[in-house]
Amino acid sequence: MSRLQPVGISAWSYLNATGMAHCLTGSPGPGPDLPAGGLGPHPAWLGLPGACGRVSVELAPLPAPLLGHRSRATELLVQTLAPLRARLLSACERYGADRVGIVLGSSTGGIDATERAIRTAAETGKMPSDFVFEEAHVFGALIRVVQALCGARGPAYVVSTACSSSGKALGAAQRLILAGVCDAVLSGGVDSLSELTLRGFGGLSILSPTTCKPFDGARDGISLGEGASLLLLERDSPSDYVLTGVGESGDAYHPTAPHPDGLGAELALRACLELSNLEPGQVDYVNAHGTGTLQNDQVEARVIDRVLGPGVPFSSTKDRTGHQLGTAGANEAILSLVALMRGELPLNRAVDVVDAALPRQPLVLPVSGRTPTVALSNSFAFGGSNVTVGLAKMAKRNPADSRADQPYFVLGAVTWGLAEDTELLCEVLPVRARGRASPLTRIFSELYGRLAQPLRAEKVPMFLGSAYGEMSTTIALLDQMLTEPTVSPVKFQASVHNTAAGLLSITTENRTPATAIAAGEDTVAMTLADACTWIDCHGGRAIVLIADERGPDRLLRGRTFPALGVGLVLSDRAELGDAPLGRISRPVRAATAPSITNVTLENPAHFGLDLARFFMGPSAEPTGHDSLSIGPDWQLRAERLRA
Repeated sequence: MSRLQPVGISAWSYLNATGMAHCLTGSPGPGPDLPAGGLGPHPAWLGLPGACGRVSVELAPLPAPLLGHRSRATELLVQTLAPLRARLLSACERYGADRVGIVLGSSTGGIDATERAIRTAAETGKMPSDFVFEEAHVFGALIRVVQALCGARGPAYVVSTACSSSGKALGAAQRLILAGVCDAVLSGGVDSLSELTLRGFGGLSILSPTTCKPFDGARDGISLGEGASLLLLERDSPSDYVLTGVGESGDAYHPTAPHPDGLGAELALRACLELSNLEPGQVDYVNAHGTGTLQNDQVEARVIDRVLGPGVPFSSTKDRTGHQLGTAGANEAILSLVALMRGELPLNRAVDVVDAALPRQPLVLPVSGRTPTVALSNSFAFGGSNVTVGLAKMAKRNPADSRADQPYFVLGAVTWGLAEDTELLCEVLPVRARGRASPLTRIFSELYGRLAQPLRAEKVPMFLGSAYGEMSTTIALLDQMLTEPTVSPVKFQASVHNTAAGLLSITTENRTPATAIAAGEDTVAMTLADACTWIDCHGGRAIVLIADERGPDRLLRGRTFPALGVGLVLSDRAELGDAPLGRISRPVRAATAPSITNVTLENPAHFGLDLARFFMGPSAEPTGHDSLSIGPDWQLRAERLRA
């Protein structure tokens, strides 16, 4: 893994329980103050003890053309976008709309809209007339509203890896710029508090009965929060503040618990240092994941001490914002930027009881000495997904470099779900996991198993695309909430979008990054785009799987769709013994105009069928370049190299 060029941060904005703030980083002044606390009691009707970080300002309604996408998440997003909109419109005019991308992170998407709709249907016998599952529930809605408001036409997708989502989204945005695909990318995340989230974490017995107390000997659980956080990254930004690099890894240990020795977290932290060309002694501050649970805080403190040494201050800011799940990484990256701008490190909540088991104590008193110029921010998630974001102040720097477009060798291609091929053996999974896995996880596992030969047991990054995610599991939980005060903790931890990614990482003991992606009709194209830019920046191989379950008949406005999946193994080079099937280019936007609100009721994975079949057919003779559609607005070049 080699050093990446830093990318400038031209502007940022956030909205959470502490309020709203934004900064256009070319403006004079030290930037906003560090936020004060914003936690308050859970809504009384939930009957849950403890506190949460709910946004208290009144959210403006979506513009009329976008009301089909209405959820609390899209409303939080639009409000947070408002201060940056002029900058985004300017970027589209300056670079061209096709050169401006959008990569957001989210773990819940529009789940609150579906919660309300299912409850209304249970009470009245019919779904609300203004609820469109295909437009409000899916993660793609977040992308559509931003596209409609700012005109960006570059790659646009959502990373959904639970609490690491928006940290990983920043890494994806940096790669899009360094690979030469985009000149500017709006990145960050959004998540809203929902009944399912609150009851789900309650069912896991990790909600604090009071408020979270990170790194305190008396800590007793997390406090959840919500919000949106956005950062505008640019290739030639005039800003002194930069994203240096983003380290990613997997624990390959447990669906919800961290590795007891912090192996995955350490890999992410070390990868961030390497990609950022930083030595441990150059780091001035770490914004810790610091949720307030016994095991997480203890493991993280040990990792920070082991990798960075005893002199680097660290603190958690979650006692002010609550744990914002998918947007936590982006918000805490912004708070780290504020620390660099003001020369003032955010303090940890003063501990009530010192935890003597921690190798180091968090920062609870102001420090004097050198002005901070480098900060790191950790985020860890369900499925063992880990990310460390590097940020710095650099008075002088060169514009980010750009990788030339290159072909990507296709080493394997598979499909599942066609009429003649619907058996799910899932032999890659242990027998017990096979029986308990959701329909979507079983499809992904089947695709992975069929690609085992070209993978040759190598541990390579995984990119799993799904427009709808774990639908059957999520809907079963929403139904359970109609009659029960708690939800199944097993099903709740298996309802996150990256369930399959986490399970495959654990099963195959693969600690390389695994990323779950959603982009509506563009899910095939955007999953490929993310995998290709990873290969551009890091080299090597990647496995790409795209699938969706059968559509939920009772929620869709139109006809349902069948379950379907496609998979590819990609590489930057063909090594001895590989015998590649062919080559593809990066996805590029087709000449047709984009569709902002139109929804297809075909399984979104069907846009990958022609591509997989191109390399699978028994009469697949070598050809010249063919242009293949991989979405309503995206295409790529493909070339067969052998029969």
